[in-house]
Amino acid sequence: MPDSFDSAAIETADPDCSGTADLPRRARPAAREAAGGSGVVRVGARAHYAVVAMVELARRRCATPTCISDIATCADIPPAYLEQLFRKLRRRGLVRSARGAAGGYCLTRAPEAISVADVVAAVEGGDGRLRGVEGRFGCGVVALWQAVDAGVRDRLARVSIADLAAAHRDDHP
Repeated sequence: MPDSFDSAAIETADPDCSGTADLPRRARPAAREAAGGSGVVRVGARAHYAVVAMVELARRRCATPTCISDIATCADIPPAYLEQLFRKLRRRGLVRSARGAAGGYCLTRAPEAISVADVVAAVEGGDGRLRGVEGRFGCGVVALWQAVDAGVRDRLARVSIADLAAAHRDDHP
């Protein structure tokens, strides 16, 4: 699956991944807004939270199911929102659920066999392609967006949940 993942590419000096770690905390929101975001590809909360939750499951190497509240607390994700995401992930066969007092969620496959692209497609729906581009602009612009889209999808397909979990372990021993 992944050829190799450069864990150094993960910005560890910026815990909230905002690109504003060197600014005083109260100045960060204004700086992000002025910069139009973090200066990288924007990822929706749904995809971000789903990937973070899957990494958390991979880090736990769960032999027994992990409950939503444990994942939500550790990953700082609202539990009700996380439940919605796990329903989508379960429908796509990425996690399985168990009911009852010892219930929760586990990965259905080894984390090495689950790509970030799998997770994003599960929660965003469709095939993960950019939408609304075709036919709206000149041919050169459409070709550019299609190439960017293909590049992003290819990169996400080459990074596994295990890669991200290993990078997280390296950064947070």
